[in-house]
Amino acid sequence: MKRFNILKYIFLIPLPFLLACEKEISYKGGEIDNFLVLNAALSPDSVVACHISVSETILENHDIQVPADVKATLLEDGKMVGDLQQKEPGGNYILDGFKPAVGKQYEIRASYKDYPEVKAKTSIPELAAGEVVAFRYLPNEGKLKITLRVDDKPGRNFYRLRALSRKYDWSYGENGTEYKPVEPPVYFFVKIESDDAALNGNKVRNEEGIEGYPSNQYAVFNDELFDGKSYYLSFDMIYYSSNEFSYDDFCIDLQEITEDLHFYYKTVDAFHYYEDRPFSEPVRVFSNVNNGAGIVGGMNNHLLKVRNKD
Repeated sequence: MKRFNILKYIFLIPLPFLLACEKEISYKGGEIDNFLVLNAALSPDSVVACHISVSETILENHDIQVPADVKATLLEDGKMVGDLQQKEPGGNYILDGFKPAVGKQYEIRASYKDYPEVKAKTSIPELAAGEVVAFRYLPNEGKLKITLRVDDKPGRNFYRLRALSRKYDWSYGENGTEYKPVEPPVYFFVKIESDDAALNGNKVRNEEGIEGYPSNQYAVFNDELFDGKSYYLSFDMIYYSSNEFSYDDFCIDLQEITEDLHFYYKTVDAFHYYEDRPFSEPVRVFSNVNNGAGIVGGMNNHLLKVRNKD
């Protein structure tokens, strides 16, 4: 009996600890001052535009601030070009009447109230050379298989692919119902998928497909595998609805982009891939903006139009 009583009291010892009250401790982490966020992608076929906003911490619970009276200035090779003006609400600033040129260096500076002035530099790369050499539509799989020849120049070069397909619609005429292209021409972006080593060189293939890494949703790549040579790149255009898009009237946009812009797309892709994985290492999105955050990059679009006449 004595042994039984001793065991009973030993069992009751932890109860006061289990019944202890909880105390809520407020977070007193170090505060980080807000700063300006500057984003721009300069291209020789469009006027200079950027988006400017104010950062917020994870403890703030309001919409992103988009100031209306920012002073934003563009410089070309260190010389003043002009001020960007806000044309409409939403933080968008535009410099009308000016398009950047290949081989020039550009800098955007922005200041607002007491925030530190932010600035970033970029340049416009040369036009990428390439040609669509083959394509084949697979109606049962809802995809268009493309082979694109990329003619790379010596040195480090960075690229991005975009695919567009012309919109078709049903129209009613004298000959009844016809499936005809929309006029004036309207093009939609189409998803790109690829197992090509240039686009997915860091992926691991297993029995269930390519897994374990971001899917390269921005379709960026470099010339590490074919520096200074021609490379035949294979990828698929994915059609979710054959009633809206044309598989015989499409465009491939072969962009040459700056290294900063390439790295930005890669880190944004990785950020979204790992954000729902609590035990993964946090991904810091690349920024080249001094005293703030964001990306200012350059690109040159080579639009390759393809129309099947068969």
